[in-house]
Amino acid sequence: MEQIQGRVFVIPLHGQTARITGLCYRWGDIVLTQDVELKPTGKKKTGETIKAGCILRRNRELGRTSKAAKRESEYMVYQDLYDLVRAGEHIDKRYGTVEFDQLEALKSKARQYVQYLIYVKSVAPEDREAAYAAFAEAIDALSAKRSPRKVVARDRFSEAVSKSGMEYFRDSLGRPNRPAAAMRVGAGIGHLNERWGDVGHIAARTDLRTIEAHAAINEHLITYWDAWYSLHPVGDFEYSSAKAIKALHLHIPKGAVGPVRIGNCLGGSSEELVRLASQLGQWREKFLAIQERPFRNNAKHMADDAQAAIAACAGGDRVVLGDAMERMRNGISWMFALHVLQSSYITPLSMLLARLEREHGKFKPLRKGDAVIVDRALASDAFAQLEGAILSFENRVLRCSDAGLEHRIKHAVLAQAAILEALMKSDNWLEAKRRALLLAQKF
Repeated sequence: MEQIQGRVFVIPLHGQTARITGLCYRWGDIVLTQDVELKPTGKKKTGETIKAGCILRRNRELGRTSKAAKRESEYMVYQDLYDLVRAGEHIDKRYGTVEFDQLEALKSKARQYVQYLIYVKSVAPEDREAAYAAFAEAIDALSAKRSPRKVVARDRFSEAVSKSGMEYFRDSLGRPNRPAAAMRVGAGIGHLNERWGDVGHIAARTDLRTIEAHAAINEHLITYWDAWYSLHPVGDFEYSSAKAIKALHLHIPKGAVGPVRIGNCLGGSSEELVRLASQLGQWREKFLAIQERPFRNNAKHMADDAQAAIAACAGGDRVVLGDAMERMRNGISWMFALHVLQSSYITPLSMLLARLEREHGKFKPLRKGDAVIVDRALASDAFAQLEGAILSFENRVLRCSDAGLEHRIKHAVLAQAAILEALMKSDNWLEAKRRALLLAQKF
């Protein structure tokens, strides 16, 4: 298989400057086309290998806060496109619900304190105490924040309050200067307003990049779906089969016409074998172009099988040709199964657990060393849907065949699915998520 070279980039990665080879998406992410070997850091004796097919995304905040960097930005490594989509969706949720609400609450408390500072003579003592307590809470809430806007806001707020909490700025004659303190608070509010603008920009950009990552997954699945359709004999199913589209969550335009059917050409004439080889050559090029994990390895095998089928066409060997086309069909069915696992189980479970932790706090074991149990009653319907998703996944795997594939995985996948069922029955959902991510790596 030909190696797609891509461009060479020199970037800050995991605390060191790395020379990588990859392809850059139009929205800025980079997919590696060759493995990257990083040098050992700290006390580690061995370096880190980042596999070709992983995706790198720029993280300017990490670059600003990293001790290792006088660099403009760092890069985060995502194992595959689904991992990238989940990261984007988590950020969207955090900025769309938590951060905006949090900033508004902080600004509200600061405004209350400004009112107290300006109108202190007419404020009841208990209201003064409440205003100060709320403002002190706002400062405390900012104490662990690393965002530059929030850090400046915290400093401005802190300047407006002495250690005792009820003294004021004084003018040149030593008289209390409450308006000066109020202006400090106002400056802090201003920086929070700027952070609000930053958050809006981050959320909008993240949302765009998440949509693009979704589109990349869909584009690859369409390639697989087209090949699946093409490799099956006429009459097996329609191109826009509603059942298959619904099961795979594909977005095929209404009225789209599928590719030429080549699945029934095995018994054709020499001329038909020439046309079949031409079609297989087109599929081979499409699969060669797929570089991202988790499609990359499967796509490589698809391209190799297509090449074997092309050679069989040239030699008129219909047995070898039939075997190669059957391997291609089998390989496609496993990628469809992986997509169902990722989209109907791993991503929904990840999003659900993140939401529950935002609402109820980080999950912890009752005793050290115990499993972390998540109460099913917190989201009984959602957990029930996830159990149904694994059953649907198992049924799909049972229909898959690994005959002729380089790695026979069917029994291992079914065994792992059974473990997931047991973990879910015991409400060990965090371990189920970890196991599901490991299961996805078997494809």
